[in-house]
Formats: sequence, structure tokens, C-alpha cells
Amino acid sequence: MPPAPPPHLPATGRTDTHVHIFRKDAALAADRRYAPDYDALPDHLLAAMQPAGITRAVLVQPSFLGTDNSFLLEAIAADRVHFAGIAVVDPNISLSELSILKAQGVVGVRLNCIGRQAPDFATSHAGLVSHLATLGMVLQIQAEDDQWLGMENFLAAPPLDVVIDHFGRTAHDHASGGFDCLLRAAAHSDRVWFKFSAPYRLSADAANTCARLILQTVGTGRILWGSDWPHTQFEGRNSYRDAIDWLARWIPDAAERETVLSANPERLFGTGSAEV
Repeated sequence: MPPAPPPHLPATGRTDTHVHIFRKDAALAADRRYAPDYDALPDHLLAAMQPAGITRAVLVQPSFLGTDNSFLLEAIAADRVHFAGIAVVDPNISLSELSILKAQGVVGVRLNCIGRQAPDFATSHAGLVSHLATLGMVLQIQAEDDQWLGMENFLAAPPLDVVIDHFGRTAHDHASGGFDCLLRAAAHSDRVWFKFSAPYRLSADAANTCARLILQTVGTGRILWGSDWPHTQFEGRNSYRDAIDWLARWIPDAAERETVLSANPERLFGTGSAEV
């Protein structure tokens, strides 16, 4: 029997596992690749979620805010019924500091490798991985193309649950072989999960093929869904309803979709923060 979900998430319901909130006047990270010119507030998010039947959301710290997770933490503190969080932290964070974040409703940490050097899990990020594993938290990785090749050994036997963002952001036929690397790792370890989200961050129609190949490899038991609201850098091109409809295209069976929307996030994030 899977562990109970953490107290800051309702016991049942559909979960959007990838959304961002921010204020346009927030202090931004010096190495940002993007700066929003609008607010994406918790109330705005709830207004988008609720008509679509989504009752919970995992707030993912946007990279342009760096390691200042204060707005995310404030939103969770104000509404633990609807929100949990994925933080961005310094890889040298201490176990005690990470434990405090967990107590505040953070269920994992995100590494965004786009435009950056991929992490070295044997050296610079070994401590972070160890701390996350000790606390039962999740590691979420956004990377692309040949970046995955340098992580294959780690992903084939990770000591914690790892979530691959946005189908791996790598087309199935990319010359790097990065997507094949992810499939090999997922076939080897049952701790590798995939997030079906943001198909617009891959090449045209690549997400459809990636979804099919991932499902052939891991089934629906290690799939999460995320709307990627408010679709940063792609604002105005798609709606929240579109993101729901995409999932129906990738997973036509209604019962399997409910597994992805409800049971899987409860199982993953319940395991990640059963003691919160």
C-alpha cells in the first residue's frame, strides 16, 4: 500500500505537477535567460486550475528567481491544502537547511541544466543527492540532448526518485542519442519518472512520439502531468484546457489518465514527504 499523501496535499484529487508563480517586480537571478513582464499569482493559478477539475499543484521554482524561494514558500504557507513545492537550491545546501525546506512544504529540488553545465553527481552534486535521499525528497531535472549522456550512469541507479522534466526536452531521433539514454535508464531503474508537459519546448510533434516511447518503456506507473502554467516564453499560445487535452491525446484511456493525474503524484510526493 502506498504511503499517505503529505498533510499539505488533499488525500484525493488531481494534481498539476508543474506550474510557476512569480511577481514581475521580484528580484531576478543574475544569470537568468528570461524575465517576465507580468504577475503569475497563486489566485491566478487557482482560477485556471479549478474549472479544469485540478485540485492541487506542485509549484516549481522558476529559474529566473534563482535560489530565492521566498515567494513559493509564502504561497505554500498560505495554502497547504492546494500547494506543495519544488525548490531551487545551492548544491552545497546543508542537510539541516534542506530539512527546513521540507518542513515548509517543499517535496523536492529542481536542477535546470538548460544553458548551463550538467551536474556531476559524483562530485559537485553528491552532497545534495545524499541529503535528498536521506530526507526522502525528489530530484527534478530539466536538461536536453547530449546533457543526458553524462548523467546516464547516475540515472541508471539513482538513490532517490528522479523526475525528468518535459519528456526530457529531447526529440526521440536527436543525433545526441539523449532520449535513448533516458529510456535505457528508465528501463534499468524504477526510480526514474517522466513528466508529460510543455510539448512546445520540444521540436514540432516530437512530444507525441516521445510520449509513446516512454509509455512503451515504463507504462503509466511513473508518469506525471504538468500544465507548465503560465507557459513562460510561450504565453498566449495555449490555454490550461489545451494542456489537459494534450494528456488525453497521449493517454487516451480515462482510467490510465486518472492514475497519472491522481494516484501517481500522491504516491511520489507522499513518499517524498510523508513526515511533513
